[in-house]
Amino acid sequence: MKQYPLSPRQLEDWKYNYNLKPGVPPTIMRIETDLAGIDIGTLKSAFSSLIQKHESLRTTFRVIENQVIQQVEELSGKFELMYVDEYTPSSLHTLSEMVIREMKDLENGPLIRGIACKKEAGLYRLHIIVHHIISDQWSVNIIKNDLQQLYLKHANNQVTHNEIPSEQLGAYILSKTAFYNEHHDNVIRYWESKLETKSWHSDYDIIHRNLLSPPPAERAFPWKGLTGTDLIANPTGEAYTAAISEHLYEQLQQLRYNEKSSMLNILLTAINLLGAKLTNNRQILIQCHHACRQEAITANIIGNLLGKLLIFTDIHPDESISALMNQTGRRYQEATSHIIFSSEKLNPLELTTGNFLFFNFLPKEMQNNSLYNYKEPAFSSNVWAESPLVCQAFEYKNTVVLKWSYHLQFFNRTLIELLAAQFEEILEMMTGDSQTDIKSFLNNLD
Repeated sequence: MKQYPLSPRQLEDWKYNYNLKPGVPPTIMRIETDLAGIDIGTLKSAFSSLIQKHESLRTTFRVIENQVIQQVEELSGKFELMYVDEYTPSSLHTLSEMVIREMKDLENGPLIRGIACKKEAGLYRLHIIVHHIISDQWSVNIIKNDLQQLYLKHANNQVTHNEIPSEQLGAYILSKTAFYNEHHDNVIRYWESKLETKSWHSDYDIIHRNLLSPPPAERAFPWKGLTGTDLIANPTGEAYTAAISEHLYEQLQQLRYNEKSSMLNILLTAINLLGAKLTNNRQILIQCHHACRQEAITANIIGNLLGKLLIFTDIHPDESISALMNQTGRRYQEATSHIIFSSEKLNPLELTTGNFLFFNFLPKEMQNNSLYNYKEPAFSSNVWAESPLVCQAFEYKNTVVLKWSYHLQFFNRTLIELLAAQFEEILEMMTGDSQTDIKSFLNNLD
């Protein structure tokens, strides 16, 4: 069997998985869709071909001579697509929860499972679950596209068995091992020096006071002293999802054009302004996931090639909103050149509970430029929350959907609704005069 070292990010994921308490599920990626007019046998064949094509989907992890290695297994029956002849939401939920629990076993796998459920004649529900240690959002799109193409090839008897791509995750990581080691040490030293003053640390009592008057009782949110490890051990959270109006989205597109910017940069600038307003800090730290896919060789590799960006911005009250947008863009570029693949050595800085929020952005290209069907803003319970506050922004062709996830030791529904409303107000105000100075801008916020 082929064996490869782990990337620093994979090793961090492995340690996280190893230390999970009983009953706490691993981090996974999901693909869910309804399929009409398909042949279930052909779908099973396509799923097997997908597993055969990508070595990472047949990977398990084990310790050999005190070293964690990843090992590529041969295709076997345990990777076969599971089929349920009668679908109910509860039965699919029960089965998927069982599969997710089994994925904590990184040594035996499998770390990808597919479940197809028959809903009615000619209509099936497909549910694919992938462990995060072998996948990221980019990989999810590869899985969806490859499965579709392989299904068509099997349906038309056009499948060949030599379609294994030359670019595989393990070999790529092996080629980058020296870079990872050198880069990692340099980056850790850089951020230790950059962030040592902790002037960017968030005080959640201040955030609560700036959101709500009178503020909630301090004892209602026992956040003080909690660490990222504590949140992982008790990831009790909720989420609030809402889409901005089409009119505001059009205005933001005009702002993007006028400032020669991007939607990502506009949203990051708005988060910096929100952070300055709520924390009273003049230095704001935002964490982001970043897919390391700049090299052409990585375009079709399934695997967790994520790194972590630390976007550290100085807020100068006398500067304009336009100047802040430019600085935010520069800080983002600075972060990409100092990307973190393993943040374990930065634990003393308390990044998780100290930064303003964790931000993830999916551009409309990752949503296949699809239109969003508007829904009423909604809360969801029992959300996995490893950070005090997370903003996930999903751009569509006609809007941006914002999902605010939060840990219940730090926020509640009332606070999050106020926070989300203030963020949307910031976006609306940004579409006005971008030469307004930051101090006046923040003072004009409700």
